Amino acid sequence: MFVGSGAPGPVIRGGAVVGVALSDVFSVIGYAEIAKVPGISASDVMMKDIALIPYEPAITGGLGLQATFGGSRRAVAVGPVITETAVKVPVTVAETADVSGVVFDEQGKPVVGARVTIKLKNHVVTPITDGKGVYSVTKLPIGTTVDGKTELDDTGAEISVDVANKKPGSTTLTLTKGANVVPPIALDPQLPPGQLRVRIVNAGTGRAIPDATVAIEPGGTTQSSDKEGKLSVDLAPGRYKITVTARGLAAQQLDVNIEQNGVAIKNIELHK
Repeated sequence: MFVGSGAPGPVIRGGAVVGVALSDVFSVIGYAEIAKVPGISASDVMMKDIALIPYEPAITGGLGLQATFGGSRRAVAVGPVITETAVKVPVTVAETADVSGVVFDEQGKPVVGARVTIKLKNHVVTPITDGKGVYSVTKLPIGTTVDGKTELDDTGAEISVDVANKKPGSTTLTLTKGANVVPPIALDPQLPPGQLRVRIVNAGTGRAIPDATVAIEPGGTTQSSDKEGKLSVDLAPGRYKITVTARGLAAQQLDVNIEQNGVAIKNIELHK
């Protein structure tokens, strides 16, 4: 743009450049330019009054070859690369069993609050029966599956039930994956105990033997006589074998039958 008195019109230029990459090194460049400059009137030419401004061709263009050497190479986008690890980690899944059952008394009524013991080779659980005599355990481990191969190595279950005033009950079950129902366990009433009373004397002197030892089988019960050579012990009804020993005297064995609510009295004489 020219300013001032008698200034010519503006010079207007425009251009465009287009490039095409032939490779990472070579490119073809094309360009074109246009220009508009103030015109010169015939009167100015005759008067030799021509403004000194740059005159240039109205249209120019060209074609060139461009090359770039050295420098960093253009990054090429690549997708994710997945490689297989050298060591495969086995996929292990725990296999479990759910166990449930019910406990009744001798009249078929549910036993509430009974302690149930479910014993496996590697695990022991102790559920308690509810108001309906029902007990249940979930997700009890019984084996594993490794890479699709299943091995159930802990499926033998020993199930026992214990509650006050009832004889213990028990059963066995081979567990499988998923739900396992234990056959109902019925508990019989516990019989009132009987009693064994023993008096131990020295056969040679007729005197009482204190601190003599009485071992009772089955049950592994051991009792000692008092200073009068006496002892008493409550036992469940049944047959027992008792062994009586005292220092310096020969041991003596005998069988004893204990009846319900009965008292068995034994006078034992030990000899040298």
